[in-house]
Amino acid sequence: MEAEDKLYELIHTLDKSEKGFVKKLATLYSKEEANGARLFDIYNSVKEYDKKKIDQLVQKEKFANRIAVTKHYLYELILKGLKSYYGEKKDLYILKTQIQYAEILKDKGLYKQAFTIVKKAKKIGLHNEIYFPLIELISIERAMFRVYDANPNELEMLAKLSVEEEKQYKYLIEGILFFEKTCFQVTKFAHDMGREERSAIIIKLDEILNSDEYQNYLYLSSKKIKLLHQNVVVFNHFIRQEEIEFGREGEILLRMALDKNQSHPFNLRWIIQFVNNLAVAAAQFHNLELFVKCIEGIEALKKEIDDSRDFIYQLAETCLINLNCIYFFLSGDFKAGLKDSELHLEKETLNINAITDSLASTYLNKSIFHFLLGENHDAIKALNAIELYTEQHTTPYVDSECYVIKILSHIELGNTEIALYLAKLYKTLLEKESLAFQQRKILVDTIIENPWAEKNTIAEKIFQRIKEKNISADTCFGEILIDVSLWCICAIDKKSFTKEYQSISSKKTIYSLIEA
Repeated sequence: MEAEDKLYELIHTLDKSEKGFVKKLATLYSKEEANGARLFDIYNSVKEYDKKKIDQLVQKEKFANRIAVTKHYLYELILKGLKSYYGEKKDLYILKTQIQYAEILKDKGLYKQAFTIVKKAKKIGLHNEIYFPLIELISIERAMFRVYDANPNELEMLAKLSVEEEKQYKYLIEGILFFEKTCFQVTKFAHDMGREERSAIIIKLDEILNSDEYQNYLYLSSKKIKLLHQNVVVFNHFIRQEEIEFGREGEILLRMALDKNQSHPFNLRWIIQFVNNLAVAAAQFHNLELFVKCIEGIEALKKEIDDSRDFIYQLAETCLINLNCIYFFLSGDFKAGLKDSELHLEKETLNINAITDSLASTYLNKSIFHFLLGENHDAIKALNAIELYTEQHTTPYVDSECYVIKILSHIELGNTEIALYLAKLYKTLLEKESLAFQQRKILVDTIIENPWAEKNTIAEKIFQRIKEKNISADTCFGEILIDVSLWCICAIDKKSFTKEYQSISSKKTIYSLIEA
C-alpha cells in the first residue's frame, strides 16, 4: 500500500461503532452529498486496497479536482472524532477497568476485595446511568455467591435481590433507549414542519405521548429520562404553536441542561445540541430572552473545553455562529450581522478544516445580509464564493437559498435573462422540497412562464398566486429564509425592502413574517 493512503489504513481499522460515530460527524451539518461523507463511503466500500478502483470512484465525484484537500479534511475529522468518541466514554472505560479488576480478584479468591471493587464500580455506573456494565458486575457477584461465607437463607436472599437488581437495570436501559429515540423523533417532527402538514405531525406526536411505553418509562428514576422528557414537552408545545407554554417549559429545560448541581449524566455534545435546538425554536416565537440565554449557555459550555481543535468545541462554535446570525436577523441589525459574518470568514478561510458546510453557511449569511441591505452585487459575489471555496460542501437549504437570492438580486439588477436561467436550474431542486418551499416554487414558475417581464409585473403575478392559494411563508427549522411575499409587496408598492424587513422582523417570527 502506498504511504499516501494512510486514510485507507485509518478507516479500515475502525470498528462498526467508530465508523458510525465518524459518519455522523461527517454529515452533522450537511447531507449525504458532503464530500467528507462521500469519500468515507468510497474508502469504506473498497475492502481490499486497490488504488486504481479508488481513483475511478473518486473521478465520478465533484470534488475530484480537490481530492488532496478532501482527504486531509476527512483524516483530521476521523482523528478528532475518535478523540471525542473515547473522551465521551471515559466513565464507561473506568467501569470496564473496574470490572477487569473485580474478575482478577475473584479468580484469585480475594472475594472481599472483589466485592469492594464491584460496590465501587456500581456506584460509578449508577451515578452516570451506565447500566450495561452493571449487569456484567451482577454476573461476577453471582459467581462469588457460591463461595461466599454465608448461611443458605442469606444466599437465597442475595440471589433474589440480584435477580431483581438485574431486572431493574434492564428496564432502565429500555426506558433510556426509548426516550432517546422519542426525543430524536419529536425534534425531527419540528424539522419537518413545513414539509408535512402540522395536523399530520400532531397525530404522530399524540400516538407517541399517549403510548403505554411512554407513560410507563416516564416514572423511572432516571436523570437522563427526566431531561429527555422535558425536551419532548418543550417541542410538543413548539409543534402545537403554544407560545406561552413553550416559553415556560423551555426555561425549565435550559436550567436542567445547564445546572451542574443536578449532575445529569449527559456529555457536552448532547447538552449543546439540546440548547441549540431550544434556541432555534425560541427564535420562531421571537422569545429573545430565552434565545439569548441559550446563546450564553453555549458560550459557557464552550469555555469548559480547553482545546479549540476539539470536535465539541467546534460544534459549539458552529452553533454560536448560526445563532448569532439569527439574532442579528431577528433584531433587524443587518449591518452588524454582515460585520459578524465577515469576521467569521476571516477565521474560517485560514482553517483547512473549515472547508465544510460551516464555511458555506457563513458565506450564505453574508449574502443574506448584503441582500437585505439592498447590496445586490455584493450578495451575488458572496454566493459565488461558496462555489469557489467550498467545493459543494452544501446542504439543500444552502443550495435553495443561494438560488433565491441570486434570482431576486438579478431581477433587482434588471438581468432577466440570468434570472430565467437560474429559475430553470432551481426548478429541479425544488421538486424535492415542494411542500416546504411553496412560495419559492411559485417564484420559479412565474419567472419561467413570464421570461421577459419586468420586476413589478413579476412581483404582482407572484403575490397574486400566493394570495389565491393562501400560502404561508416558506419554512426551514433553524434557518433564515428570505420572505418572497414581502419582497413582492415592496416591489409592488415601491417601498424599501430593507426598512420593511427591519420593521416586520422586530414584530413577527423568522418563519412567517407576513402571515398577519
